Amino acid sequence: MDTVLESYETRLKPLPIVERLQLAQLLMSDLVKSAPRWTIDVSYEWSDEDLMDFTRATFAHAAQSFGEEEDDV
Repeated sequence: MDTVLESYETRLKPLPIVERLQLAQLLMSDLVKSAPRWTIDVSYEWSDEDLMDFTRATFAHAAQSFGEEEDDV
């Protein structure tokens, strides 16, 4: 089975630009119609990695704000 990129390169890209634009319009219209069914995973929990990244960024910002070099942190 072709990947999306392979399908595009072999079947769609050779089409005239007007037909590719019509295809793009069809795809976008379909996406707009299906938008109410899209789900977004919203999580208010932070992983340990998220907390570590936040802590590092906070200390780096504080060090920069107080004129210290980032390596000193």
